[in-house]
Amino acid sequence: MPPAVETQPSSRGHTLIALALIVFALLAAYANSLGGPFVFDDVEAIVENPTIRRLADPGAVLSPPFADGQTVGGRPLVNVTLALNYAAGELNPTGYHVVNLAIHLAAVLTLFGLVRRTLLLQRTDDGRPRTAPEISPLSPALCPPSAAVTFALVVALLWGLHPLQTESVTYVIQRAESLMGLLYLLTLYCFVRGVAAGSRPAWLAASFACCLAGMATKEVMVSAPVLVLLFDRAFVSGTIAAAWHRRRFYYIGLGATWLLLGALVLSTQDRGGSMGLGLSVSLGEYLFTQGPAILHYLRLIAWPHPLIFDYGAIFPDSPLATLPAVLAVAALALGALWLLWKKPVAGFLAGWFFAVLAPTSLVPANRQTLSEHRLYLALAPVIILGVAGLARWIGRRPEAQRRGALRIAVAGGTVLALAWGGLTWRRNTDYQSSLALWTATVAHRPENPHAYNNLGIALAAEGRTEEARARFAEAVRLDPQMASFHNNLGSALMALQKPAEAAEQYDLAVQLLPSFIGAWANLGRALGDTGRFPEAITALREALQRKPGDWEIRLDLTFALLQSGRMDAAEQELIALVRERPDHPGARANLAMALTQLNRLPEAVAQYAELIRLEPAAAPWRNAYGIALAQLGRLAEARAQFAEAVRLDPGFTGARNNLERADGLLRSPTR
Repeated sequence: MPPAVETQPSSRGHTLIALALIVFALLAAYANSLGGPFVFDDVEAIVENPTIRRLADPGAVLSPPFADGQTVGGRPLVNVTLALNYAAGELNPTGYHVVNLAIHLAAVLTLFGLVRRTLLLQRTDDGRPRTAPEISPLSPALCPPSAAVTFALVVALLWGLHPLQTESVTYVIQRAESLMGLLYLLTLYCFVRGVAAGSRPAWLAASFACCLAGMATKEVMVSAPVLVLLFDRAFVSGTIAAAWHRRRFYYIGLGATWLLLGALVLSTQDRGGSMGLGLSVSLGEYLFTQGPAILHYLRLIAWPHPLIFDYGAIFPDSPLATLPAVLAVAALALGALWLLWKKPVAGFLAGWFFAVLAPTSLVPANRQTLSEHRLYLALAPVIILGVAGLARWIGRRPEAQRRGALRIAVAGGTVLALAWGGLTWRRNTDYQSSLALWTATVAHRPENPHAYNNLGIALAAEGRTEEARARFAEAVRLDPQMASFHNNLGSALMALQKPAEAAEQYDLAVQLLPSFIGAWANLGRALGDTGRFPEAITALREALQRKPGDWEIRLDLTFALLQSGRMDAAEQELIALVRERPDHPGARANLAMALTQLNRLPEAVAQYAELIRLEPAAAPWRNAYGIALAQLGRLAEARAQFAEAVRLDPGFTGARNNLERADGLLRSPTR
């Protein structure tokens, strides 16, 4: 018979109070996160994600898009949660924030339960109970159930309130990180419940199910089966061999979840070219960025300021510049391996930290070499080690000093929890708008061109076009090889009525990235606005070649054909466009113009009449309608259209002049 594993009885009252305190503290710290808008990748992954709008189509929901490295690619469970959000409230961000907070709260409560039950675990050999030597940071005599609750409460509060967690909670699409963290913790928690004396095998089945779900959530889950085995060795079985002997079928099941993860990873094609071993960034180059990154993570755990939404790609000019940091992290990793060999519990915690960071630290990425959300789960073992060290220090004080040391520790922990909760509240205010978020990012990372580019997008959305142009120009200066920066600068210049300068930027964009469909289309529009219609037609046809059938590009092409005098070609395409979208005023206006140019005035008048029906308050269409009527000799009807155009837009000089001419002709005795 394998040894049984038991848990000491717990204090139910203390546990309920602790749970209530956790819920209250988390709700208070994150209450101001619920009103924030969608930001950055939220737009692609949620607003522009058609699969979340088809909850009744499981095939679509379970096949999220992965183009351009979208966060939901290869993560079907994340996409399912977004689809449920959409079904409940469509694109109202509040519902998505509520779910994110609920996931984080569940993760914090799970960590509390995991730590508490681990502290109370006992191993038995031949029926004789004994406490695993390193399970508790306190001696067995000093770890009654209430002490285990207190220890777990401190860990849970510090982990849940740490401001580093805001990126995984308040930034909606980083639900991928927090949901994975919850499932990772549940895998461990259900295992602890499954090995306790009297537990049913259903707990181990639940652990397997959580692990499988985690694999469908985010790739970082890859280390969960190994970490469960290390937990078993440290807290339950004593050795890897014993753990395998007692639960080999369970571990075979956990290992089988890697098959699902492998299939999902292969389906994303290196996450749309943003992460993987086949990028322009070599593994060696990337590893030299991770030494400073991990040291930076450790600093942020102790001193979480400044928090930065987007660090950008940080590659050293020379490997020698980061070699000391790489060696320091290598020494820490070797230390973790030594602890795993000599001190299984401490080694488990150190291994937990490195195991969670390993996927993003060992697999190259070309866009972000450092991200704060990667610390969501890796923060937990560091917090546990810190609290355990403090508890061990208190336990080693002379009995006369122990009570005073405990008071100091409780006061210090309370202050720290309040401080971190306050910083979390403050950080959440940066997520209240894209403009605030990117303004803060630029302030702390002025060398990051992507931050300037996204700040420009936020400013343009606010109508602050000249400020947006300046930010786009700075992004281009910092990284002149990024096609999207040139395209965005061109769009700002177009909004400022500078089509010639805009065309230069669009042309640079398509030279840098010939497959950039949007830049080709924008180039065609800008060239058209400068009167270079043959070149505009060429650019727009390039765009259509890469995106055949695009309705808007076809419409722009017909306008360029009209302006270049190619009426017959324009007319045929416009008839097709109007047939496809009869309620679109742009296509019908262009068709009316083409028919007017072809001197097919009755047909033009019919199109203008339909156009006025679609947009009765559009003064330019009224004026054009009046001109066509006047050419047909229907002066009274023409005058009525000119008069209505002037009424709608009193500053419309052309319509006013046409009205005066119509009045003159109507009064003329020779008429």
